[in-house]
Amino acid sequence: MKKEIRKTRRPNGDGSLYYSANGYWYFAKRMLINGERKRVKTSAKTKIEAIKKFYEKYGDDNTLSIDDKNNLQINEVLIYWLMNVKRLSVSSSTLCSNLMVYRLYIKPYFENKTLSIINNNTLLVFFNHLLNNKIPKSMFLKTKFVLNQFASYLVLNNYIASYPLILNNIKYPKSRDEIKYKALPKEIRQDYIKKLNNHQPLKTLCYLGLYAGMRIGEILSLRWKDVDFEKRLTHINSSLTKDYKFNQKGETISNKRKIETTKTNCSIRAVPIIDELYKILIEWKVLQLVANGKVKDSLLFDHENDLRSYSGTRRLLKRFNDKYGFSEYDIHFHTFRHTFATMLFEKKSTLKSYNCY
Repeated sequence: MKKEIRKTRRPNGDGSLYYSANGYWYFAKRMLINGERKRVKTSAKTKIEAIKKFYEKYGDDNTLSIDDKNNLQINEVLIYWLMNVKRLSVSSSTLCSNLMVYRLYIKPYFENKTLSIINNNTLLVFFNHLLNNKIPKSMFLKTKFVLNQFASYLVLNNYIASYPLILNNIKYPKSRDEIKYKALPKEIRQDYIKKLNNHQPLKTLCYLGLYAGMRIGEILSLRWKDVDFEKRLTHINSSLTKDYKFNQKGETISNKRKIETTKTNCSIRAVPIIDELYKILIEWKVLQLVANGKVKDSLLFDHENDLRSYSGTRRLLKRFNDKYGFSEYDIHFHTFRHTFATMLFEKKSTLKSYNCY
């Protein structure tokens, strides 16, 4: 028998979804069969087909009835899809993001509307409504992404006859006045780095993005034992994330910060510590030793002996940008990762040759 290779997380009580070396997706769950609780499973070429076959074969008290599709409300089916299908294949933080755009933009607009109205024209009117209400670009794209996947689910399960092609073509309009910097502009780069000397904790945070290409979640989960000064390598194998718990209505019950594996398996890597970064890390370690004593297993950055939050760290950066007149450049922590890639390009190097991809 070929080994089963797990590809998705396993929420409590929701069964498990995994991919096997034989090219099939499997959905397995403990069910009451003839008075005895057993683990049963179904397989298919796609994730959704495996889940659909399972509930068709074994049923479930929570399975949505689709006898009268025309009378089913959009919100009823969408929240079912989010909490019983989408939930199986994403992290709790991603699900939280999906639920947010559902509650803010989709649910209010489609209140009491049925699946029968979903078509290209309806969705075009909806997205124009979002634009007229000046929805931020990031929220617009997230809403489009959720509806795109939801529409694919509806077609696959015969809720609607065809996929609305407008979802492939609708775009957020570009503003002529919009100034968007992915990396620190060359003309302010040196000045920005110089100003960081006035803020040691933030300087170390930013340098790990600028000179190691690390994501903010990876930086906030980094421990001193991951920093090898002798070999001049930073070992990246974890990331800070939030673990959310929801009820079946998609309401958040609890959330807490925790350290998990990196965003993808490919993100586990060892990054060289170049001279600019080496000096700053030594300085920061000395300050940590003076403040806390033993640092070997401790985090590089914490808050009152606990994990730092994304929001608090972002506010730290915002205050710095406001104070020194950099607000107009929309600088955030991922800007430094883009700047790292830009500087490598300027030196005719690559992320792969730098072992940071």
